[in-house]
Amino acid sequence: MKALIFKIDRLNTHNGPGYRTVVYFKGCPLTCQWCHNPEGMQTRKEVWLLPQKCIKCGECVLNCPSEALSLSSGSLTIDRSKCTGCYTCADGCPAKAIEKIGEDYTTEDIFKILIQDKIYFETSDGGLTVTGGEPGLYSEFVSELFQKCRKEGIQTAFDTSGSISEKALESIIPFTDMVFLDFKIWDTENSLNYTSLNTQKVKDTLRWIQKFRKSHEFPKVQIRTPLIPGATDQDENLLLIGKYISDEYPDLVELWEWCMFNDLCEDKYQKLNKTWAFKGQVHTSNDFRDFTRLKSAFPYLKIEITGFYEN
Repeated sequence: MKALIFKIDRLNTHNGPGYRTVVYFKGCPLTCQWCHNPEGMQTRKEVWLLPQKCIKCGECVLNCPSEALSLSSGSLTIDRSKCTGCYTCADGCPAKAIEKIGEDYTTEDIFKILIQDKIYFETSDGGLTVTGGEPGLYSEFVSELFQKCRKEGIQTAFDTSGSISEKALESIIPFTDMVFLDFKIWDTENSLNYTSLNTQKVKDTLRWIQKFRKSHEFPKVQIRTPLIPGATDQDENLLLIGKYISDEYPDLVELWEWCMFNDLCEDKYQKLNKTWAFKGQVHTSNDFRDFTRLKSAFPYLKIEITGFYEN
């Protein structure tokens, strides 16, 4: 069994408690306009270009079997409709100006990496977090990997958009210690416009997890809402999501995390020849204070605001 992985981040401290190995699965059913991992959206191998490294030798253009690359006026471009992800260009680039996005891994490949850091997991209450993309697309793979972790006493966390089938939940959740579930937008029309996801799907996923939790007393559940300027950060959106959590899942959701917007992913869009839809938009210290005040509307929910920094 193999899965397409585009990043493995060891000793990470931002995706669950303690030190964690974070595995990023390639492919996502959503099309979030602000996605901070656009390289993880497609379920196929890709490359991205680093023009500052390119020496314009033309080797990649000559060697590309699908004729997807061209060098015109000193600028290297890629026709992504032709690219097959064969990595001939990346393997042959003398300047390392073309990078691979995605490699095939078996569960054993990943477990060998995990076991090297087991001592750090044990001393920090850390473990494995799978994210993406949407790891739920690889449910059998994740289930097998989580079962290996459980046998070794390694904590597991599943980071999901909520766009996951009941069959996938049945495979993954019985071996999951913690779930991070995105709840981005309350209004279905806005959610479809910005992400292509029907809000009802997130609600269905939450309901399934609650039912499982009642009979098993695990996993722990945290909700995440990205605060995107003009898209998700309006008071009304947060108030509606918060009321739903308070009314329906007060004993299920241990933490509601508000993830403040940043533009640290803009260079990824440039390397993928895509436009960053939120260019120039920022959150200020005044916004942070407004969000902090809004937390008081939910006295019975534990809310953390993360990721704020001033330019």
